Amino acid sequence: MIVGVAIRNDEVIIFLPKPNRHCDCFRYAFEVLGIECPKLKIGSKREHQGFITDKGVYLDRLQAMRHAKRCGQKLIKTDDDIKHKWSHPLFSEDVW
Repeated sequence: MIVGVAIRNDEVIIFLPKPNRHCDCFRYAFEVLGIECPKLKIGSKREHQGFITDKGVYLDRLQAMRHAKRCGQKLIKTDDDIKHKWSHPLFSEDVW
């Protein structure tokens, strides 16, 4: 199951539980850890933003979509095209 959102770079992974969004990870990095976002060097590339599973494994957005579908996690979006595409990246709005 997907249980949280995450951002990462070569040095750090920041993850927060649902119902947080990726922007909350960036806010946490800045406000709590004192890391400015440009120093994180995290862009919109899919490998830098992803999700954490209930086993503590980081998955990028595409891996997370496949994982959510394999384990039968309910997707909230009503767009049938997204519900049936394994190649669609997962967004937090899809799961909570």
